[in-house]
Amino acid sequence: MIFGSSDLYIAGNVAGAGNTGKTAKVDYAIGAASGTTLSSTSLSRHSVTSCAGPILTAKLDFEQFIVMNQAFILDTSGNNPKGEGLIGLGPNLGSQIHDALNSANGDTPLDRIFRQNTSTPNVLTIYLGRSDDPTDPFPGDLTIGAPIPDYANVTAMPKLPVFEVSSASGQHWQAELDADGVLGPDGQPVQVTSHVKNGSKNKLNVIFDTGFSLPQVPK
Repeated sequence: MIFGSSDLYIAGNVAGAGNTGKTAKVDYAIGAASGTTLSSTSLSRHSVTSCAGPILTAKLDFEQFIVMNQAFILDTSGNNPKGEGLIGLGPNLGSQIHDALNSANGDTPLDRIFRQNTSTPNVLTIYLGRSDDPTDPFPGDLTIGAPIPDYANVTAMPKLPVFEVSSASGQHWQAELDADGVLGPDGQPVQVTSHVKNGSKNKLNVIFDTGFSLPQVPK
C-alpha cells in the first residue's frame, strides 16, 4: 500500500460494479514506486508505475469497516497484474478520483470511513518497525480510528501541520522538522538552512511516504 496516495485502483474485472462515466489516472512518484498489492489469494510486492481507466463504484470491505459504493479506478493501462490492486489511505486532497467526480461520491476510502463512522476518531497511525528484526516478520502496523495500545499517548503529542506539496500528483505528506532537529554523532545539533519555498529557514521539510524507498531531497 502506498499511504501517501489517496486513490484505490483494481486491475481486472469487479463483478457488480457501477460506472460513473468518468475516468482518472494516477502516476506514482517519478515513474515507479514499491507497493504492496491487494490480491484475493496473497499479498505480494511489485513495482507500480501508474494506473488509468474508468471510475467505478463497488462495496469496500476493509478490516472492520464497510463502505458502500466506494469509487475506484478500474485499471486498464496494462501496467499492473490483473486481479490485484492498491489502496491509498490519504485524504481527498491529492485524490484524482475526487477531482474527477467533484463531489462526495468521489471521496477517498479514508474520508468515507471517517464520515460514515462519526464516533471513530479521525486517526490513521503507521508504526514503522525494523525490517531486519529476526523476532518480528511483520515490521510495521497500520491502524484506523485508534492507535496501537502500547503507543496510545501518541494522540497527546504536539501536532505538526501538513504543508501542501506543489505537485500535480499530490502523492506526499510534508511537514517541518523541529528546529535543531538534526543531531550529529556528538549529540549536538547540525546547523541547517532550508530552501523550501514558504518554509521556515531553520527547519528542514520532511516528506512521509511509506511506499517510496528513495529520499526526496532538492538538488
